[in-house]
Amino acid sequence: MKFLRLILLIYSPIIFAKPNSVDAPPKLSADSAPQNQVEKQIEPQFSRAQLLYENHCTTCHASKVHIRNNRKARSVDDVRRWVIHWQGELKLKWNNQDVEDVSNFITERFYNF
Repeated sequence: MKFLRLILLIYSPIIFAKPNSVDAPPKLSADSAPQNQVEKQIEPQFSRAQLLYENHCTTCHASKVHIRNNRKARSVDDVRRWVIHWQGELKLKWNNQDVEDVSNFITERFYNF
């Protein structure tokens, strides 16, 4: 019984909300909208390549691996080969575009070849 009360307490604002509650934004007709108002578009903060890199690569090493003096990658092709190698080792099944994007992301962010 206490569990049911807790559920009702948590979900009652959602369950019993009125469709035209105060929180709902006012509906504007096409005539009442300002002429120069442009709908704001939200730009993604992260690229797919960055998300792939941060989700899969940083679990084993930090960015320090890219800036050390004895780093393995000495060219863009080296970076691409390492990305191909490790995505295969981790069985990520990235497509060619993912490999290219992550390689380019790493090259631009850390190596500047």
